[in-house]
Amino acid sequence: RTPDVRRLQGGGLSFGSVGSTDSLGSCYADLVESDADGDGYVSPSEYVTFVQAMADGALDSAPWGTPISTYLDLSMSYPQFVRIYNRFACGDANVGCPAVPGIDVSGLDEVVNGNAKAEDAVDNEAGLILLCAAVEDEADKLAPPPAPATPAPVPTTDDPT
Repeated sequence: RTPDVRRLQGGGLSFGSVGSTDSLGSCYADLVESDADGDGYVSPSEYVTFVQAMADGALDSAPWGTPISTYLDLSMSYPQFVRIYNRFACGDANVGCPAVPGIDVSGLDEVVNGNAKAEDAVDNEAGLILLCAAVEDEADKLAPPPAPATPAPVPTTDDPT
C-alpha cells in the first residue's frame, strides 16, 4: 500500500526527482524503517541505513572498497551525505549537533502505515520532502554498485569409459 503523501506545490520550486507519490512514499518508508528504535528520530547511525536504502547499494562500500557500516565511515567516504544530515538535524550543513537526537520523523510511521495523512501527522512535512529530494539527488550521482562476481566455470572431464 502506497502511503497517502501530499506533494508540496510551489511557484517553480523543485524538490529534485522526488516528485511522484511513489518515490516520496518509498523515501518515507525508508525513513521509518531506518528509525530502528522507533523514537521518532533518525539518529546518525540510523541515517546510514536510510541513505544506503535510498542509494540501492551504491553506498554499501567506500570508493576504495571498505564497507560503510558507521556514520564515521560515511563521513570519511561520502561527506556530502553528512552535510545533508547536518542540514536537516542541526539546521546547518556545516555544523554537527551531537546533543540533537536526530532528524525528526515523528508521526511518519502513521503515514507509511496508511493511518494518517502527512499534513495531519507530520509537523515538518516540507523538511522531509526536501530531505528525500536531497538524498535522492546525491544518490543519483553515485556510481552504481559493482555487479557481483560470477565464478569461473569449472572444467569437467568426461570419462569416455
